[in-house]
Amino acid sequence: MNTKNQQSHKDPAYEKAKRIAAEDVSELTSATRSGMINSPEYLRPIAIGQLPIWQEAAEYGIADGQYLYGMCLLDGLACPRDQREAVRWFQQAADQGHLTAITTLGICYEQGWGVRKNPARAVVLYRKAADRGLPSAQNNLAGCYYSGAGVEKDYGEAVAWFQKAADHGNVNAQFQLGLCYRLGQGIESDIEQAVEWCRYAADQGSDRAQYLLGTYYSAGLGAPLDKVLAYCWYMKAAEQGLAQAQCIVGLCLINGWGVDKDHRQAFSWLRKSAEQGWAAGQWRCGLCYEIGQCVKQDFRQAVHWYKKAAKQGYSIAAFHLASCYEAGRGVKKNVRLANKWRPKHIQASDSTVEDSNDGAEDQE
Repeated sequence: MNTKNQQSHKDPAYEKAKRIAAEDVSELTSATRSGMINSPEYLRPIAIGQLPIWQEAAEYGIADGQYLYGMCLLDGLACPRDQREAVRWFQQAADQGHLTAITTLGICYEQGWGVRKNPARAVVLYRKAADRGLPSAQNNLAGCYYSGAGVEKDYGEAVAWFQKAADHGNVNAQFQLGLCYRLGQGIESDIEQAVEWCRYAADQGSDRAQYLLGTYYSAGLGAPLDKVLAYCWYMKAAEQGLAQAQCIVGLCLINGWGVDKDHRQAFSWLRKSAEQGWAAGQWRCGLCYEIGQCVKQDFRQAVHWYKKAAKQGYSIAAFHLASCYEAGRGVKKNVRLANKWRPKHIQASDSTVEDSNDGAEDQE
């Protein structure tokens, strides 16, 4: 047993460590309760100054300290990463009934961080904390039922746990519950309930919910048809870095959907989406370069972006890329490569045409 654990709990150093650890856990719990704030990123700047106190609290056997010190070890916050050691501290805190530590230990088993991957063990841990009312554990347990990870897939059970977590403000559960209502998974389809739960999550800052809510307003699905409001929600998600939202914001600015046209800003958002690897954004950047929309015409840049999207299986980008190879726009003419990239359902009927460029290098 650690020598500090043998010291009297009347030790002033013990009391100080216990108090500080409790305050920091309380602050962290309050900040992350909704599920929106990422615990490691929230802790990172705090850990720089507090790590010695948390480690001391952990060594005294204080559950809050064990959890916080474990989080630092798990993600390398102000100390070297050591996931196996992190699991050891989480287990000690969990043995004292620390619900967040129990849940985090479950995540470690689900992901295989510091332990052998064991989704079934994760389910047991999530359920233990979920039964005692921890929203994040309820959301995680619901996710296991939804995906069938460590337990038989059961949409009805997933919805029941998403509902519990959502009622306590867990943003991930609110978003997922809305999807269940939208798709009729585990519950009767109800588009109005889908929009309501989506709005709860969007109001808490969920970028995915903000984007989805934008699509509801854009289509008038379960909500009034309102292109302006749709654009506002798309922009909220785009400003948080959601690639698909950045792409649709760009399209709104090109076409004047719910906002005045602004081609310069439009391309800026499309480029951001493309640079994150969003295939639709990459294709649209390519199209802008090919036709000279929003930017100066540049066939080589068009090929560059078409190819990135096509490599992800985006068929319309593959079609445009094939056309570029066929016509020699932005790349050396190459019928073989044109046929390679052209989607099969629109492949040229005469695929036996001899191509004098068969040996040509595939260059952008």
